[in-house]
Amino acid sequence: MKWSEYRRNREAEVVAPSGLKYRIKPISVKVGLMLLNKHPAEQAKIALLHCVVEPPLSEKPDEEHVGLDEIPLGDAYFLVNEIVKISGLEELESFRELGIEQGNI
Repeated sequence: MKWSEYRRNREAEVVAPSGLKYRIKPISVKVGLMLLNKHPAEQAKIALLHCVVEPPLSEKPDEEHVGLDEIPLGDAYFLVNEIVKISGLEELESFRELGIEQGNI
């Protein structure tokens, strides 16, 4: 696969339990390093802020961003699980130890 194809195909649109649509991307090496030695809730926050492409998220809402507190809790759980899946991290033992396995946010 060429890099241009990889970049084009790495994002996915998902429909969360609320019915809202989100576009997500895999966890990058940079974000993965940020997740190390963090509490699972902090890992979830980092993953959501860096891996949800649409709508753009921030800790506090503004004209251009949806605030994390505005996302339904069920959607947040769903999104973290989908980010783990799209990143190919479901089966990696080291990430289980970090607490970012499915359902553990």
